[in-house]
Amino acid sequence: TVTADKASAKYGETVTLTVTPYDGYAVTAAEYNGNDISLDTYAFTMPAVAVTVSATFDPKYYSVGTAVQPVGAGTIEVVDTTDNRAACDSTVELTITPAEGFALESLTVVNDTTEQPLELEENSFTMPASSVTVTAVFATTTVTVTFKKGLDDPDPYTTVTVNKGEVIPVDDRPEDPKPENSDVTFGGWYIDDPETIVDLNTKTFSENTTLFAKWEAVPAPSVAQIDEIGYESLQAAIDAAYGIDRKSVV
Repeated sequence: TVTADKASAKYGETVTLTVTPYDGYAVTAAEYNGNDISLDTYAFTMPAVAVTVSATFDPKYYSVGTAVQPVGAGTIEVVDTTDNRAACDSTVELTITPAEGFALESLTVVNDTTEQPLELEENSFTMPASSVTVTAVFATTTVTVTFKKGLDDPDPYTTVTVNKGEVIPVDDRPEDPKPENSDVTFGGWYIDDPETIVDLNTKTFSENTTLFAKWEAVPAPSVAQIDEIGYESLQAAIDAAYGIDRKSVV
């Protein structure tokens, strides 16, 4: 706003103005009838004619800070700015680019003075009379499923990367592990409870998960079973299953 200390003045009288910019703006010029007025005093000498006074206000520039979480998960570009500074009341556009394997989870812009969030519309916002901080939070789009043969195994049997919220594709599923002795057989994969076997045809994974092999005791064959198939046939089947070459056994 621009106001004078008097509504009318005599020729040669000093007129002093009060020039008040709105928040986020600065006075860049003042004049009367096309003549410059000093921005130090905002005063002029009244001529012998009626005058019209005016002032020019330009927006101030404030910084646009950026933060990416987690670090390296993506980038934030503040479009059409110099050194990430934008004029008050201007529309600031953002370009958000996730890194490979990540997707944007949330985007916020906070006024650094009031610490209040600003309204976003299609990745753009109106610059306030304050610096702001833009924060982009990214989340991974894939998870790792680790398969282990035993609870205490230091190394995994295998690992599989799967899209978050999806089942493991058939071609990516591991082969059933072989037992280390003939007393047990593989009974499926479980997460926490050995009695709850995971169905890989329907199980979806939304976070990194470890599955463990369940090993079940092999019941000893009955005498009737041995008599039915013959001891030598039974022994041969066991040898074949576990790769035992009895010819080389001394």
